[in-house]
This record gives sequence, structure tokens and C-alpha cells, in this order.
Amino acid sequence: MEDLNNDGRSVNLSSGLKFEQLLELAGTLAQLHAWSLTTDVDWKTNLPTSETLLAGIEQYFDNISDKVDEIVHSYSQYFSSVNVEKVKEMLNLKSISKMLDCNTELIGEVLVHGDLWVSNIFFFQNDDGLAGNSIKGIIDWQFAHRGSFCNDLRRLFDISTCTTLRRKYMETVLQFYYNRLKSFAGDKLTVSYLQVKNIFETAFAYTAVTSFVFLLEECIEMLADDEQAKHFILLRLAELYEDGSRLLGF
Repeated sequence: MEDLNNDGRSVNLSSGLKFEQLLELAGTLAQLHAWSLTTDVDWKTNLPTSETLLAGIEQYFDNISDKVDEIVHSYSQYFSSVNVEKVKEMLNLKSISKMLDCNTELIGEVLVHGDLWVSNIFFFQNDDGLAGNSIKGIIDWQFAHRGSFCNDLRRLFDISTCTTLRRKYMETVLQFYYNRLKSFAGDKLTVSYLQVKNIFETAFAYTAVTSFVFLLEECIEMLADDEQAKHFILLRLAELYEDGSRLLGF
């Protein structure tokens, strides 16, 4: 197995992905998704559906409601505006499965990585030793499954991208993704950009209002010795919630 650390670099979580890196990732996903939709290769047989994937981690959701209460209480300076009951309503297997499969009947199932965030993405190293804009590799495919085109795209815009950049460029990146998908898939893709945008915004809104529940613990652990970075990430999660709740109307 290749060691991606030789000339590859991941992006610092608190800094987040750059616009050029987002475009590179969106284009790569478009190519993967177009292949999923057009290939004659039987790629689905050995991959679980989202329903099967969730069944394997069902116990994780047993005490998820308590986790919402704990986070809102412990980090009230960031999450005091959270509508706790609304969030809890969304944290059930049926809602999550529906979100993971959103509109696959319209566009079709694609190969989904399942955990696409900065820690699992390596870019080729620049001369300055930092991550460049060209992808070297993506690791940790243990949650790979058959699902919606939204799933990996929406993950790029939760904790992996700073709020300012996300708000400014998310639609631009989505349009770029659609254009690339259309160029690769051709007549196999029959949906319009507006349809894709509406589907994506619904999936992203779900992600945005629930990200603090799923991601906060791991992020805090990663940044245990950096109080400023922790503040940035907590603020990013709070701003995600604000934007998602606005899209959902609560």
C-alpha cells in the first residue's frame, strides 16, 4: 500500500479546504459519479445500501437524544439557539436513511465514500510543504456504499470548509460539479442543474443542523491542545446549524 505521507499532505482542520481544493474534489466526485451511472461494471454487488450500512451501526443511535442535550448544555455559548426537539426528530434511522438515499430514484445510485472530510483526503505537497490543489489519494473507504450523489458533496461543506468560504462558494462549486457530471455522463444524466441544486440543498440542510451531534466529539479530541482551533471549529458547527435551520424553516 502506498504511503501517502511521502509527498502528500492533508489539510489542517481549523483552516479548512480552499476554493481550488473544493473544485478539484467536486470534479473528481463528478467523474466517479458519472462512472457509477454509465459503466457496465457490476460495482454495486459488493457494496452495501445505505440501509444495510446503517443497520450495522444501529446501536450508535440508541442514546443519540441524550447526546444532543449534553452538547447544548456543555457548549451553550455556541449552541443556545438549537431547537433541540427538532434536531432529535431528525436523528432516527428512517430520516437518516431517507437523507442518504435522497432522490436516487431520480438520478440513480452512485459510489459513495461515506466519510469524506479533510482527515481522509491527501493532496500533493507544494514546494512550501503544504497541501496543494491536486488530489494524491483518499483513504478510509470502510463506509463506502451505494447512495445519493449528495452524500460526499455535502460532507465537503460541513466541518471541512470554513463558514466564510462555504457561504461564498458552495453554489459555485455545485454548479462546477454539475457541469463536469454532465460532461462525463452525457445523455445518461437527464436532470437539470436546478433539480440537482434543490436536492443538494435539502441534503445539506439536514447535514448542517445535525453536524454538531455527529462531529463535535471527534473534532474536540483532535484539537485537544489547541484552544483557539477548538473555538473556530465550535463556531463553524454553530454557524452550520444556523444556516441549516434557516433553510429548513425552524
